[in-house]
Amino acid sequence: MATTRTTHRINRKELRQPDEFQTFIANAEDFLVKNLTQVLVSASIVLVAGALAVGIYYYEIHQDNLAGDAFYNAIAELNNKNYGQAATDFQKLADNYSNREVGRLARFYLGSAYFQDGQLDKARDALIAYAPDAKDDLFASMAYDDLGVIYEKQGDLKKAQGAYSQAAQIAGPQQTRAQLQLAQVMARQGDKAGAIAAYQSFLTTNPFSPDRQTVIEALAELGAAPPAGAEAISQLMRKPPKP
Repeated sequence: MATTRTTHRINRKELRQPDEFQTFIANAEDFLVKNLTQVLVSASIVLVAGALAVGIYYYEIHQDNLAGDAFYNAIAELNNKNYGQAATDFQKLADNYSNREVGRLARFYLGSAYFQDGQLDKARDALIAYAPDAKDDLFASMAYDDLGVIYEKQGDLKKAQGAYSQAAQIAGPQQTRAQLQLAQVMARQGDKAGAIAAYQSFLTTNPFSPDRQTVIEALAELGAAPPAGAEAISQLMRKPPKP
């Protein structure tokens, strides 16, 4: 069946009405005229903010370069055994760039400079300031280990034990050394049970350590046996390889 199509005739009134696009353009122009000042102010704020961000970025780069140069010079003084000058340089870095990692790390090297110069109290204070906030596990373990050595030299074995205990809990190349030092300092304090437990724990977690025989001998002096299997491993490692 055929359908009937209705034809709509546009009258003059409709012809005079603006279409949607023309209406949008007119409204936009009207908005711009009425709010021109506000638009210009907003654009200026955006430009100023952008310029400020760029300025801050390049300022930070400049500060990083200055800090890097100063740190390099301080390390050179330390390597040349100019400990007094190195300590001065590292102290300036720590004070002037405390919000940067290079400034925080400077406290570790400040402690090293004082330690190598024989100023144990200042070395201790610098490492105490650095260690709790250290971002890198390796430097944290070295700082605690150095603190343990300093406390031992100062005759404070209890604090040395605490420092070695902190270092022994941090995984890394310093861990086994700290574990052994912890056991040794416990034995020196007369804590026989604690030293035995520490030595046995060391052998359990490090059965193939180059220090295993030294630890087994230390246990024997304390009247204790190594954990099961440790002695057998030690004997096996001592046997010459078959031809």
